[in-house]
Amino acid sequence: MSVTLKEALAEGQVIIGTFLLELSSPSIPRILANAGFDFVIIDMEHGLFTMESAAMLISLARTSGLSPLVRVAEITRTNILRVLEAGACGIVAPMIGNSKDVDELYKLSKYPPDGQRGTCLGTAHTDYRIPDPTSYLQEANKAVLLVGQIETKEALAKLDEILSPGKLDVVFVGPLDLSVSLGMPGNWNTPEFETATGAILDRCDEHNAVVGAFAADPETARRWIERGVQMVVCSAELLMLSDASRNIVEAIRKEQG
Repeated sequence: MSVTLKEALAEGQVIIGTFLLELSSPSIPRILANAGFDFVIIDMEHGLFTMESAAMLISLARTSGLSPLVRVAEITRTNILRVLEAGACGIVAPMIGNSKDVDELYKLSKYPPDGQRGTCLGTAHTDYRIPDPTSYLQEANKAVLLVGQIETKEALAKLDEILSPGKLDVVFVGPLDLSVSLGMPGNWNTPEFETATGAILDRCDEHNAVVGAFAADPETARRWIERGVQMVVCSAELLMLSDASRNIVEAIRKEQG
């Protein structure tokens, strides 16, 4: 992208992405870029990618004009450093529970003096060049996108604590885990779920924070956008393949009578 994700969000744009869970074919990032997606989240929490396959997808996404983010399994130095070194544009951190989680994410994703990210130049994240260290570190700190997922009752109770430092670029609603935490797995049409998501949106508005959310389908994505969500992650490559395959077979069977 000629405009970074952070710049697009700052301008008030809605950005659209999807998850990658298992498929690591080199064609996948190019297909998604051609479809018009702005970004992709390579899932190393629930997905089956190795570091090598994730690095390949990151590289292909970058060369296709698709911004690659990585959802890490946990907020650890190894998990964050390796995917940023591979060229990821940002980190999606699951199960943010308190300000300590946010502080750790920020510290491990930012170069000194802002954080404690280790420095290595001349690899994938610098396009195999040696840039001027001072300017590069400053630019990288500004560019990296930090997305924290709010998906538990505990996080809901600590929203102000999580949001107050302003260290998250996007506060992301994880609807399935949130529904599980609320004791109603997969049920998003309840007053309790509406109250919980409404609280997230209201608190983010008060803190001038960008909101993101997952949507299983375009209609759900549209409803999130109407509520002020700017970062929409719709579906995943496995879901798209399953849905398209089923629709093809059903259409053929219907024509046969």
